[in-house]
Amino acid sequence: MKNPKWYDRGIKFSCAGCGQCCKSLDGKEACVYLDGDDLRAIAACLKLTEQEFAAKYTERRHGLVVIRDPEKDCLFLVDGKCAVYPVRPAQCRTWPFWKIALVRKNWEEKVIPGCRGVGKGKLYSKKEIEHLSEDISPL
Repeated sequence: MKNPKWYDRGIKFSCAGCGQCCKSLDGKEACVYLDGDDLRAIAACLKLTEQEFAAKYTERRHGLVVIRDPEKDCLFLVDGKCAVYPVRPAQCRTWPFWKIALVRKNWEEKVIPGCRGVGKGKLYSKKEIEHLSEDISPL
C-alpha cells in the first residue's frame, strides 16, 4: 500500500453542533481564516456590506484575513452555537479534517477528547478526508 495513513479505513464524523471546535483547543490563538466567498456569505447573512463586515469582524494575520479573536474563541460562537452556521467558513465546514488535526497524536490527544462528532455519522473515505484537508489552507 502506498503512503499508508492511520485513517486509511476512513473516519466516521457528524457535526454534533456542540461548538467545541469554535474554541481554541490549546488555549492559544485560534485563527479562522476567511476567503472571499466566506467573507461575502457571512456579510450577507449578517446583512452587512462586505466592507462593514471586514471592518467590524476581521483583521489581517499572517498575511491572511481572519475573524478577530479577542477572547481566543470565535466571535460567532454565541451561547455555545455558531451564529453563522449555514454560511460558516470553509475552515469550519472541513473540521475535523485539517492537516494538523490528522496528525495521529493531535487526533488522539486533542480532536477525540474535544469533538463529540468523531466516531459518529457518515464514514468519510481516505480520499474524501484528503480532499477536505486539501480544501483548506494554511491549516
